[in-house]
Order: sequence, then C-alpha cells, then structure tokens
Amino acid sequence: MKFSCCSMRRSRSALEDVFKQTMPREMRLHRDKEITDLDKYGAVARLRLLNRGWREILPGDQVRDLATQLMDKHSLRAADSLQLAASLIWCEQRPSRRSFICGDQRFAKAAESAGFSVLELSRTVP
Repeated sequence: MKFSCCSMRRSRSALEDVFKQTMPREMRLHRDKEITDLDKYGAVARLRLLNRGWREILPGDQVRDLATQLMDKHSLRAADSLQLAASLIWCEQRPSRRSFICGDQRFAKAAESAGFSVLELSRTVP
C-alpha cells in the first residue's frame, strides 16, 4: 500500500508541521506528567526514524498553483492546501490506491474528494 505525503512520505513543510504539532503536545503531556520520560523519548525517536523515508516536495510554483485551486474548491486552511497539493504532486496527481492519513475531518474530506483513500486518526490523547 502506498501512502501520500501526509503519511509515510511527507513534504519537508509537512515534516516541520509534524514537529510543530506533535512535539509541543508531547512536551506538554510530559510536563503535565501524563507521559513518562521514556514515552517522550520514544515519540521523538519514532519521528526521527520515520523522517528517513520521507521525500521532500518543495513549495514551488506547481505546488502553490495547485494549492490555490484546492482552496477554491475546498474549505481548507492554507497550510492544509499546500500539504494536499504536495501529496498530489508526489503521486503525480493519480491518488487512487494511495492512502492519506489525517486527523482533521475537513482536511480528510478534501483528500477523499481529490481521490485518496483516507484513513482518519482517532483522537485519544488530549
């Protein structure tokens, strides 16, 4: 099964988003003593390991133009439209049989509309 850049292969900006979104959450959970030192270090180690397989999709004209079209068509935030555009560029705009992992319903709906098979994440951690 192939995954979009929202999952196993991510754009560099998406990688930065993962660190910006995931690491503060892990740090907060650790600070609030909801996770252990081992849990926090494990999360960081897993992100670094996954990073080895990610392919960088730079936000060039093609990505920006497609992101603009996606914002016209879907109710997406700018960052989400760039990430979806990078995903479509990654799969050469042939998203069928490509999985897209997402935790945001609006974003998931747009990815599904674009042709990805969406695997929505459940929110179990505050």
